[in-house]
Amino acid sequence: MWKRAYSEKSQQTKGLVLEMKINIYSPTYYRLENTVEFVASLKESVARSRHDAKIFIADNNSPTEMKKYLMGQNDDNVEVHLFEKNYGKGHAINTLHNNVRKSELVLSIDSDIICKDGANWIDRMVSVLLDNSDIGIISARFQEGVSHNYALLKKRMTVRNSNLIYGSTQIGGACIMLRSETWDKARGYNAPDIYAGDDGTLINHVYHRQKKKVVVCTNITLYHLDENDDKYRTWKINRMRNRKSHDKKPDSGYYENL
Repeated sequence: MWKRAYSEKSQQTKGLVLEMKINIYSPTYYRLENTVEFVASLKESVARSRHDAKIFIADNNSPTEMKKYLMGQNDDNVEVHLFEKNYGKGHAINTLHNNVRKSELVLSIDSDIICKDGANWIDRMVSVLLDNSDIGIISARFQEGVSHNYALLKKRMTVRNSNLIYGSTQIGGACIMLRSETWDKARGYNAPDIYAGDDGTLINHVYHRQKKKVVVCTNITLYHLDENDDKYRTWKINRMRNRKSHDKKPDSGYYENL
């Protein structure tokens, strides 16, 4: 039986962060051009990391063209799983987590997020989590779009030269890292119904039930590929405002469509 080979007190030795296994989970659905850019960016980010980071992609039954592209990305650092229907974000990522290798850390990232500045943002997130056991979830600052409610993130702290803001659960879930034990305690994405919001339910559990801080690192800047896409923004707003009559058919081109 697999056992964790570390504890929170033994994750660092004389100021040096030990190499950690990081499972990076991302769902995909349609939007081939964005997916190509996302995968290229994430591969570059993984290559910059000193940790054992591996990408696990869950495709929610995209068209054949997308499936062919994704299967061509399989290598030592990328593992693609093709699902037979559109499960949405939460179920797809939970399925990955329950069936792939074990890891010390989990990174959940939407397939429209890229890094433009060449920063080693993965390792910065790791160092913050390993240095401060009071932090349950860490996210990045996003250059475009309103991903976090900054008005409620008024508290500040510094961990290992990283500047953090926190103070509520109002952070976006487009890119979050947490310990696997934190994820497992929350049972991953555990929204009670498809409209409750996978990210918000997980974040609330970590903040309220596990009594951990959820923070945004302002030293890390990531970008949403779709934030300037008016059609996507309109679809997302309508989805949140009109939950009961939301169209569940997989014809929107967005993996969030359930």
